[in-house]
Amino acid sequence: MAKQKMKRVLVMGDTHCGHVTGLTPASWLDRPPKNAGERRQEQYRYRRWAFDWYLKKVREFAPVHLLICMGDMIDGRQPKNGSRNLISVDVDDQCGMAAELIRCVKAERVVMVYGTPYHTGTLKNEEDNIAREVKAEDIDDFLNFSVNGLEFNCLHKCNRSSVPYGAHTPIARAWMWNALLAGERPEFVRANVLLRGHTHLYRLAGGPGWKAITCPTLQGRTEYGSKSVEGYFDFGMLGFDVYAEGRYHYYEMLTEIQHSGIKHHIF
Repeated sequence: MAKQKMKRVLVMGDTHCGHVTGLTPASWLDRPPKNAGERRQEQYRYRRWAFDWYLKKVREFAPVHLLICMGDMIDGRQPKNGSRNLISVDVDDQCGMAAELIRCVKAERVVMVYGTPYHTGTLKNEEDNIAREVKAEDIDDFLNFSVNGLEFNCLHKCNRSSVPYGAHTPIARAWMWNALLAGERPEFVRANVLLRGHTHLYRLAGGPGWKAITCPTLQGRTEYGSKSVEGYFDFGMLGFDVYAEGRYHYYEMLTEIQHSGIKHHIF
């Protein structure tokens, strides 16, 4: 039997393309005019920094065999706040940004899970357009797949605890559901690595033979998040080098956000 080659897996998501703090590719990094307010200037500096960081990490991690996109790749039209925090209200533009970010990875294969309807569309899921453009092998609400025998289970949404000491409970509960269903239902496979997005908070739970992870975000601070400073976020991506028989090495690609927008006055 031929020896299995190591396969490198990159996990990214919650880019929220189109938002003023969403991950924005270079072709959309338009510098605001000099007379624009300081807030707009700060948001531009953040977008430029975030994309430079992303591109640097993607190039360092190459070559990528499989890219997993964890949903909410676009921010949508934002009807609840009148679209005021968008650099483009056109979802086609937002999908184009997301596709450009995916192409930066130059992955051999791409799979995607759908994000939340508020961002990605209620009548039609706009992330289908991204999947077609990047020739993703699959996009669905929920994905099970194997890489060199390592079983992945991917879904966008996971609950987020309102208390810091409960942050691991929702992701551990998701893994427990997977373990129970895999024992009872033939269509379910027990996951070695269970991935969730949505919370913008990186948390890891695990035990012998399994990890359950809420993935970090690639979006900066938002107006919604600013109203609840206690609920911060973690910025970055995750990676796996998967060897024969499901053995793997795990990478955390995390960084402190620059230009966070949190002010500190000294009087």
